[in-house]
Amino acid sequence: EVKVCTEYDADGRPLYAVLPGWLTDISGVTQRDDLPAQARRFIELVEREVGVPVRIVGTGAARDSYVTWS
Repeated sequence: EVKVCTEYDADGRPLYAVLPGWLTDISGVTQRDDLPAQARRFIELVEREVGVPVRIVGTGAARDSYVTWS
């Protein structure tokens, strides 16, 4: 499960959107469609909440381990 703070209540307590997590190793994934659906939904939520399109998603430690998103 992945919790993302999307807002705060009147007392300053964080309110979270809760998404299912993923256990699949995404190291080295280079194509958007090869990411688990849960990971894609997480990235889409981040885009909606911050109002900025995601361009690149890192998928590992290697320099070439990324997915071009938009």
